[in-house]
Amino acid sequence: MRQVFQTVGIVPYTASHERNIEKARMDATNPQNRLISGPNIWNVAAIDNIDFKDQTFYYGNIYDATRSSSHATIRMVFQFTFSEPLETIIKKEISSYRTELELFGLSSYTNKWNEKYDKVFSQFLANNDTDFDSKMVHTALKNSIEPGFKLPAPHVVILKPGPEPNSNVNIYETCDYFWDDLATHDCEKNFNVDIVADEAIFRRLILYRTIQPLVRPFLGQWHTNKAMCSVLIAAFSGYGIFDWAARLGVKFLDKLDSAPDYRSICLTLELMWVAVGIALHKYACKQELLLENILHGNNDVAKVLYLFYRWAGYWKGHKLGIRTGNYYMQMENLAAFAPLFPVTGKNNYSKSVVHFLSYLHSSPNQKALLLNACSVNLTREGHYLAFDEALETYGVKFIKQHISGKSTDLVNLTRQIKALQTEMDRLSLVFSAFIGEEIVNSQTDHAVKCRKECLWQLSNDMFTALNLPDPRKHNLFKYSKELHKKGIEQLLTCYEKGICRLNAIHKQEIVGKAKIDTRGRRNTDVNRYKWSKLESERKKKHDQMQITEDLEMEDLEMEDLEMEDLEQESSETSHNHSMDLETTNVTFSSHKVSRAPRYKYSDDEKNILQQLAQYPAKLSYEEILNILPSLTALNSIYWNEQTVRQYWYRHFKQ
Repeated sequence: MRQVFQTVGIVPYTASHERNIEKARMDATNPQNRLISGPNIWNVAAIDNIDFKDQTFYYGNIYDATRSSSHATIRMVFQFTFSEPLETIIKKEISSYRTELELFGLSSYTNKWNEKYDKVFSQFLANNDTDFDSKMVHTALKNSIEPGFKLPAPHVVILKPGPEPNSNVNIYETCDYFWDDLATHDCEKNFNVDIVADEAIFRRLILYRTIQPLVRPFLGQWHTNKAMCSVLIAAFSGYGIFDWAARLGVKFLDKLDSAPDYRSICLTLELMWVAVGIALHKYACKQELLLENILHGNNDVAKVLYLFYRWAGYWKGHKLGIRTGNYYMQMENLAAFAPLFPVTGKNNYSKSVVHFLSYLHSSPNQKALLLNACSVNLTREGHYLAFDEALETYGVKFIKQHISGKSTDLVNLTRQIKALQTEMDRLSLVFSAFIGEEIVNSQTDHAVKCRKECLWQLSNDMFTALNLPDPRKHNLFKYSKELHKKGIEQLLTCYEKGICRLNAIHKQEIVGKAKIDTRGRRNTDVNRYKWSKLESERKKKHDQMQITEDLEMEDLEMEDLEMEDLEQESSETSHNHSMDLETTNVTFSSHKVSRAPRYKYSDDEKNILQQLAQYPAKLSYEEILNILPSLTALNSIYWNEQTVRQYWYRHFKQ
């Protein structure tokens, strides 16, 4: 279209001249001018890595060449407007649920929410029986949380990017830019700057804080919540969590532990958590015991499910704290979940969480501000994003969608990032002139399937397993490698060990009362498994069992043939008087010595076994248990799981 305009003379200049004008306009753009200032403005800075790759290879052999890439550190500032000066807010008295010596583990706040979780499940089961799903549970919990965000949507500014975040020096240089940007409005550089980053950059900010004490690092809670998902899957990988996911219909189980898609993993864990909660409350009601007393019982599977219910509840509470902007809901659940990081081998997160929670406890001014805005409201009321999540969505994603030109050129990349908001404002004016309305973000929830049927199927299977004489033989748990005495003991004791390990890091690196000793920090207190390894072992075991079963069936068939031959020989002997009776008797006696006589089923047993005819393809352990008590009442010596399966294989299997 532009070529047509240029040909007929509507556009009097060339495309290269237009690009030169655009470059000059971008170079002259100063994103600092977009910043606002005032005594009631709180600036929250956020940084993250942004990278680009060339779409194609250079001319030549693609196997000998690599695509060019470029990296930079995107910088964004969220400017919150308070109703009163910041100095007044930080002087207000704030409550705390923890002391310096009890930063990790449970607190009165998390104990109160554990009771609230139990109450919600009990009410749903009492009122609706099976007419509720995970979304209804989520809504009930969310409505009981007081929103912590009490401010209007923040003013967002994308600043000039920093160098690639591959070294401490580059990170320090990027952070120094914030004092230069914000000092023009505060007229001095002796003010605190809150910088939000993911765990990889946060570890570098720990060292930067020793150089610049005015920085207040903030660990990105969206990335932390994503790491919690991986921790839960790793902790219960040896206790059947992959089979739970498969029962929900999850595909590609080998990708589950790496958590590539945050929304999918969250949906899966929420369904599991609700299913486990339903099964446990139904089991406790049937057994007439308190939920807390499950750990003192003899049902190992119930103990595993109870620990998953509690620990996943801390993860769920942390996510609810992000979505409602509630500071205590976020940080108290993070502190309660934190002991699971070291026991599952998350050494970097163990160290970062210790430093982060210690910084918050020692900085009441920062905590007072976070009580009013610990999440970001950019889209609609009642739905909040973590700072690093907003940076990923409205920073990194926004830039990658609208950048043009050669993105691997660092000069062009820096120019476009710093001028992107200004250029989009110019385009918005054009769009609004033709469309007649301002372009806004989506104001509705994402369409997510509730998967109610899968949820209740998993819950009913768990409840069935809990009531079996040996729950470990149920299909959900029979392949679990850690459902033995030592594995259960490890799971029951790992939480307290995690608290001790976090306290040791705090004592060594924060308090300084002990020499830093990193030996053993990467050790795990629970055994972790990958789905690929479990699947290969399961397949190998299944093949061995199939071979053994085929051999047993061949022996039974050979026995049937030999018995038929004996009967035929006996019939021929009675009609042929010329046959040597002595030889025939020897033949019979030899067969009788080599094999036991075949068991003859009574009419009552046949009537009971006739129930197996409805399973022509596969016979499960639970289906055998349904008829085994009736058979053992008739003959307790002969009947067991193996003999029932043999009868089914010979008479009903197709």
